[in-house]
Parts: sequence; structure tokens; C-alpha cells
Amino acid sequence: SPPLVLESVFADGWPLPADSKLSLPHDFSKIEFRYTATSFMAPDKVRFKRLLEGFDEDWIEDGPVRRAVYPRLPPGQYVFKFTACNNDGVWNDQPYQYAFEVVPAFWQTAWFRAGVIVGFAGLVGGAVLITVRVRMRRKLARLEQANALERQRTRISRDLHDDLGARLTQMALLTDLAAEDPVAPASMKSQIKNVS
Repeated sequence: SPPLVLESVFADGWPLPADSKLSLPHDFSKIEFRYTATSFMAPDKVRFKRLLEGFDEDWIEDGPVRRAVYPRLPPGQYVFKFTACNNDGVWNDQPYQYAFEVVPAFWQTAWFRAGVIVGFAGLVGGAVLITVRVRMRRKLARLEQANALERQRTRISRDLHDDLGARLTQMALLTDLAAEDPVAPASMKSQIKNVS
């Protein structure tokens, strides 16, 4: 099987080291891998397969193509693998592996998402609390108004009762006096006693 060589790695056209683990920013637009397999018997008949773990679902056969381009990848850990076979169809059993990561933006991190969720829950909770307080204050104001109205009615009722009681007492006293008047006729005295 032909020996595998990763010739170069490019991100947005800039060459990157192919011998160390790479960290790409979240806003890169593409990553390109250029690779080969040395075969001196029939170099034009060497075929390649590639796989980007974390992105591709299965191996992709590229035929004689010796490069792979991936558009903007979501944040995460990736391993680019490729293998080749010679003109006799003998595949290299040990694919070349190149690990790299795409670093998430701050808004793509779990901490930011948790903060947004907590902040949203706080806003909803605060809105609910404010709504409940406003409703309670309105209800308390209505109850205070009803209580003030009831106190006013009670005062008016007490005043009317006292005034009416005083007048009735005055009438009873006056009719008693009229019934005891010596000059009043007897028929009138019995009617005055009934009124009293």
C-alpha cells in the first residue's frame, strides 16, 4: 500500500502547520487539505478516500483527486482522515489522521446559552412578579375603597339612627305632655296616648 503524506492545510487561503493540532476561529470560511500517496509504479492510478469525523457520515471516494475542501464548519472537534490505494487496488489500512477544532464564538458556548436561559427566566419571573404586585395593589385599593364606603355608610346610618331616635324621643315626650294637659278633651287624650 502507498505511504500517505499530508502536504498542506489551508484556512481561508492561509497555510497552516500540518504537524500540530489546529484551532480555527468560528468565523473562518473554508478549510482545505492537500494530500498525496507516494507510488512510483503508476502514480496516476492512485485513488483516494477521505472522511471528516464529526462532519461526514461515511468515507467519500475521490478517485485521483488529492485535495478536500470543507466550507465553514460548526464549532466542535474534528479528525480529517484519508487513505489511498495503489494501481493494484491495495488500500493502506492505516489512514492518515489530522485532528483540529473549530472554536465556538462566545454566543455559541454553553455558558452563554445558560446565561441567556437564566436571564430570560429572570425576565419572565420579574414580569410575573410585577404583574402580580400590580394586581394585588389594585385589589387592595378596591378593598380599601369598599371599606371606606362601608365606614361612610355606617357613620351615616349611625347619624340617622341617632337623629331619628332623638326626634322620636322628643315626639314621645311632647305627646306625653299633651296627653296630661288638663284642658284637653278626653277623646283627644286617648288618641294622643296611642300616638305616644
